[in-house]
Amino acid sequence: MFRKALMKSVAVAACALALGLGSAAAQTGPNDDNVLQPFWGNISPFYGNISPFYGNISPFWGNITPFWGNISPFEGNVAPFWGNISPFYGNISPFWGNISPFWGNISPFMSEMQTAQDPAAATAALRNLRTQSEVFWGPSVAAQTGQSFQNGFVTDLYAKYGLGADGGGFGNLAQVDRARFLFDWYDGLMAFSGRDHVDYWMSNVRWNPALAQSAGGGAGVVIGMFDFTPTGANLTNLKEWKYEGYDNPGQGHGAAVASLLVSDYDGVGMMGLAPNAVVAGYNPFDQSGTASWDEISEGVFRLKKSGASVVNMSLGVPGLTFAPEWNGVYTAANVKNKISDVVFVHAAGNEGVSQTQNIAWNFSIDPTFLVVGSVGPNGVISDFSNRPGTACLTDKGACRDMLMNRFLVAPGEWILTSDGQGGVTRMSGTSFAAPQVTGAIALLHSRWAWLKSNPADSANIILRTAKDLGAPGVDAVYGRGLLDVTASQSPLDLNKLYQLDSSGNRYALVGGSGGALLGASEGYVTVFEDVGATYRDFIVPLNATLTNGNTSSGAAIQGHLLNSLQGLGTPVTTTTTTTTTSSKTSRKKKFSDDFAALASPFGFDLGVMVAPLPAGSQAREGELPYAFAVSVTGNTGASLMSGRGYGASALTGSSISGAASHEASLGGSNPILGFASGGAYVASSTPLGAGLSLNAGFTERKAQAFETDTASGEERPIFESLDAYRAAAAHVSLRQQLNQSVAVNAGYTFLREDNGLLGLQSANPGDFAAGTRTDAATIGAEWAVSQRLGFAASVTMSRTRAQPSNDQSLAVNKSGVTASAFEATVNLDGVIGKKDRAYLRLAQPLHVDGGGLNVTNVEVVDRETGALGEVTRQVDLSGGARKYLVEGAYVSPVLKGRGQIAALARLDASQEGAEPVEQVIGARFSLNF
Repeated sequence: MFRKALMKSVAVAACALALGLGSAAAQTGPNDDNVLQPFWGNISPFYGNISPFYGNISPFWGNITPFWGNISPFEGNVAPFWGNISPFYGNISPFWGNISPFWGNISPFMSEMQTAQDPAAATAALRNLRTQSEVFWGPSVAAQTGQSFQNGFVTDLYAKYGLGADGGGFGNLAQVDRARFLFDWYDGLMAFSGRDHVDYWMSNVRWNPALAQSAGGGAGVVIGMFDFTPTGANLTNLKEWKYEGYDNPGQGHGAAVASLLVSDYDGVGMMGLAPNAVVAGYNPFDQSGTASWDEISEGVFRLKKSGASVVNMSLGVPGLTFAPEWNGVYTAANVKNKISDVVFVHAAGNEGVSQTQNIAWNFSIDPTFLVVGSVGPNGVISDFSNRPGTACLTDKGACRDMLMNRFLVAPGEWILTSDGQGGVTRMSGTSFAAPQVTGAIALLHSRWAWLKSNPADSANIILRTAKDLGAPGVDAVYGRGLLDVTASQSPLDLNKLYQLDSSGNRYALVGGSGGALLGASEGYVTVFEDVGATYRDFIVPLNATLTNGNTSSGAAIQGHLLNSLQGLGTPVTTTTTTTTTSSKTSRKKKFSDDFAALASPFGFDLGVMVAPLPAGSQAREGELPYAFAVSVTGNTGASLMSGRGYGASALTGSSISGAASHEASLGGSNPILGFASGGAYVASSTPLGAGLSLNAGFTERKAQAFETDTASGEERPIFESLDAYRAAAAHVSLRQQLNQSVAVNAGYTFLREDNGLLGLQSANPGDFAAGTRTDAATIGAEWAVSQRLGFAASVTMSRTRAQPSNDQSLAVNKSGVTASAFEATVNLDGVIGKKDRAYLRLAQPLHVDGGGLNVTNVEVVDRETGALGEVTRQVDLSGGARKYLVEGAYVSPVLKGRGQIAALARLDASQEGAEPVEQVIGARFSLNF
């Protein structure tokens, strides 16, 4: 049984009143430890040294872009992680329009105007502010009032503060009155905006309306609220209500708290954190402002019966952040079996005390609760805010948990709220910090409805994502830190996200490197994270589940630069530097670039090449750490080559220093063949007469990216869950020498990838389980303008075919996948001296032009229960931005050929929106001994 006691009514931070109304008179109550005392006192928006303009922080400071322009729920830092996105896709029209000129111009004046010691300087700053504001707001004021900016807005506000018509006297106001004036100025002008008002706390806790809408806006959630009754005019701008208890408005406090929770996005007044939620309220205070603990218990019971999954509680006992009597409320006979799926959010109180008294707690029931303190705009604990201190939750006298572990803070000073009469006002107190936490939980329950049945996990998400303040880690002042709504809607740990297949197997994500090749801007897959006893789902771009980590790496561009700077042959093709029409002579020219040629008395020449491994390749323990090839050339010009490493270069007749031209991300000369380059290869060239020659061959690649443990020297795959990439290609081409200076060529490439698509792989073995097959056609031309100047260009078009299989979770659909690449190079010998060389290259790396994928994904099919099911969707791959790369290099011998200098620049000239690449400028000097 509870001892019945009269308790003064108060929402713990219900102390602040509307601007210009002053503070309520102090109220007192019985001096009894079991009695709730009022906390009205002297707390107001202008209490003590509370300053919204501390340092460079003001309600007009920060990134305001979420509140103007066309707001999409997929914009912002958490864009890849939305849940059920389709109902919220589109623009949030109430926030259209560009009001940034006002915010941008007003912000610099705020701190100066409030703190200026020279009255004349402060008054001059006000006049400057007035001029700047009129430029933007004048037309709106005139349209709505029919008067000038001065008469329709400025005159009345100046008169309220006893200022002259020109602002004279502003410099004589106290700092607190200057702050009061500036908030009136801002809030008054926002009333002419036709937009909902924006307040500083929104950026401080990283909340914005697009984020709220993307999370469902609280739809399907009932928020319980212990507070005074918001009746009559108090309902203006508030969404939907169910209310029980006494009909006691409590000077508008209930309306103020509720406005922070559920104010609608209607272009009038303020915005609530969860506007689509329903508030079920209970007022335990009779007309005398008294209530008993039994009444509180009855209220908890009724709020739970109304369906509330989170309850905002603005109640407390003087001198305590969290009263021991709450244990009695939660263990009451009519309550204890009804609260296993509710999160209770308590305001901490407004006396500025740190709790030292422990709380005897029933851990067999252990209801989920959070306690919320207040910080100012500067993120510093409010002077009036109670703190968790070192108080313990005890079990049979033993400390089992610290109150600080369940404590966090949110902005509670100068908070814009409803005034209960259709307008807005500013209030301070922990009562206005707590609803921000409550609203954040409502958004969790709206987006992941099954979290309603997991209150401890819901609270844990809020606590784990809070921004640490004060002493590192959990502390006795800030507890777990500052509420971060964006973080609470985002994954707790990106490295622990996983995909599921229909058998329940989990597959980690693999980083998404290179996945933008697909250009699948509309392709999304569902991933999951474990949260305590339950989980959350997130939608991430399809690219995030794919990687080309086994086919190329960050070392690819480094290797390419090294080869280019070494000046080994002409970077793309060797035939452009000779006017000889003989295939034999041309082949020998290439061998002289890359091979050590050996004369043979048997009628053929033998060539041997040893070179660094291709860009992006690496030798594992026991493998040769270099590429090699052996070639045989007969007197007729026919040749046969076999080796390991530069298969694409060998089959196309280019030099190894141009191998990057076959890299999908670096060049545009048949990158389809490049996917199978790096392993063993065989290439042949046969003259057919009249300048016509036939080239044919085969190349393969088996690759897995490894790293070496620096301590043990042990090798291990970089992607533990990723199998080795396996591909093979056959290539045939005809080359026709038209005259001494011009040649053309055409080729066909067949690429077989066993477990990938255009070099991309997934950790899920069901993705591309049947492999892919790609056909590609390449045409090119070479023009030797002179002995010094040459030009070469090629274009490759490809189509990847669908493979018959019903067991692929990611597969090319019937339309196939088309892609293209091109490259053009100008070579110049003897730029300055006789033996130097330069080239300029323009390339479009491989770009997916169109086609589609079938994506079969395990995802949540019932948003209320969290039930999972398999869903197949088609993803269109067209529309991705193209990349364009420009590269230039210069190589020259020095010291009579004993040394060499080289320089290279590689720049990205891509279309806007294309994935950025490295901008590289480099140089090299070498000396031979």
